[in-house]
Amino acid sequence: MEEPEIMLAEPEEEEFDTGPEGLHPSSLHQPTPYTLQQIINNAFWFVTSYGWLTVGVLVAAFYLRRKYGPRLEEWQSRHEEYQERAVHHKDPDKFLSKERALDAARRRMQEQYDIAARENAEKRRQKEEEEKQRQAQERAQPKQSTKKSRLKPEFYPLMGDTGGGTCGWRPSAGRGGAGGG
Repeated sequence: MEEPEIMLAEPEEEEFDTGPEGLHPSSLHQPTPYTLQQIINNAFWFVTSYGWLTVGVLVAAFYLRRKYGPRLEEWQSRHEEYQERAVHHKDPDKFLSKERALDAARRRMQEQYDIAARENAEKRRQKEEEEKQRQAQERAQPKQSTKKSRLKPEFYPLMGDTGGGTCGWRPSAGRGGAGGG
């Protein structure tokens, strides 16, 4: 028996730029993958065909969720509570162990809170004592009088105007300018 000859297809050669390196393909544009193109086309078709229907359904769903959402959540919580009660009714030891665990957790949290409250009270008391000591020290020290001169230190009345380089006299604004003419 003679085996059939298998022919392998040669890949097509791409056209390359004849630039300085000669390694770049003539087009760097990559085509969109077929599956992504199909998804985009199907989505576009759906929106063009059923656009207003989709908008109406979304608005109705939003309205119903806002109106009946709290009732639905309440029903779910009651249902879960009912199921939990049924489980505890069947196995009371599980219920007791859960209650004991909750009580132990509450005691631990209360102890942590009490410790933190004592520490904060101690810190507050220490700050108040430090403040009282500081105030007592300030009262015990004699006040040093710091009389400040009412005049500026660089002002010497007999030396003339040494302040800003301008004289203190200015003409009154009521006279106006000299009239020529």
